[in-house]
Amino acid sequence: MTTHTTYTRVYSGHSAGELASGRGPTGHPLTENELLVEFGKPADLNNRIPTAPVSVSNRIVDTTYRAFHKHYVDGESPADIWMVFIQVPLANGNGTGTPVRLHSARGLAKQGRQRLFDGYACLDPTWFHYEFVFEWGIPEDYVEHKVSLQTLMDRGLRIGDVSSTKEFRVSSSREFEGGCPFEIGLSLGFFARNFGARAPLTWIAHQLYYDCVRPWVDDDGGFDMVTLRYAHLHRGSERVELDRGVETALLDWWLADNEFALNYKEFERWKKAVEDDLAWEHIEFWERWHAGDDEPFEWDFEEGSLPWHVLSGMDRKKREEIEAEAVRIGL
Repeated sequence: MTTHTTYTRVYSGHSAGELASGRGPTGHPLTENELLVEFGKPADLNNRIPTAPVSVSNRIVDTTYRAFHKHYVDGESPADIWMVFIQVPLANGNGTGTPVRLHSARGLAKQGRQRLFDGYACLDPTWFHYEFVFEWGIPEDYVEHKVSLQTLMDRGLRIGDVSSTKEFRVSSSREFEGGCPFEIGLSLGFFARNFGARAPLTWIAHQLYYDCVRPWVDDDGGFDMVTLRYAHLHRGSERVELDRGVETALLDWWLADNEFALNYKEFERWKKAVEDDLAWEHIEFWERWHAGDDEPFEWDFEEGSLPWHVLSGMDRKKREEIEAEAVRIGL
């Protein structure tokens, strides 16, 4: 039974907020009118006031394209551009419901137009079919994984010369053309591998397929599709082959491989040793603080003081080294 829904988000140093809104990470629950006003503000190109909603998407193609757009079009450094995977638990125990303070952007756009809110006349609800918004911010415990565009590019991910999400979808689906279900599954698995072993790999692989070749028709009559169809994949036996290809690329040829397993085991041993050393440094710090001995000891917690400043700097450096090593081995 599905217990959560996966969303993605792209942010950078130029974003109004990372996981939080430009107005801060918390605030009172917005009323329906307040939410509509906040959501409609970006439609006003002259608006420079930060807004409360934080947008996410339920498609992998959206965030992948936006990340590369920030680099190639906006000129931002790929090291400063991050893709985040968010897993939101469903609202109740029977696998249905909508999480609190998460809203359909398409639904908001429809409500705003129907109620003639300022700024909504130019907003087409079909633009937001895959968009959702959190009020104020994304809870940190919902964040499963994040990866920089620099890491993705270092691992070989490219999207080609495309100028829109739709072109990226078409380009990706063309790569599937003529392939058998197993080969398509392999391609999907290799795409997912770029995001690292800590990412929701199966979701990424299958979502890329659905993003690229599954059409939809909304209740307003809008139609968005890629002309390629793979109807044969809906038949049971060939869908099994698609899944087998994904599993082969992700498990047999990667996660279950001896080299990856040994690298991961060595990484965990080294990580534990580093974290143990840091823990002992903290213990020594607190013991000296509480000892009350005659030796001069500065324990002011303000930035720049010693030894707390040195210790916190050591913590930060070691954590960065651990994360860098995790990325290097493919986590």
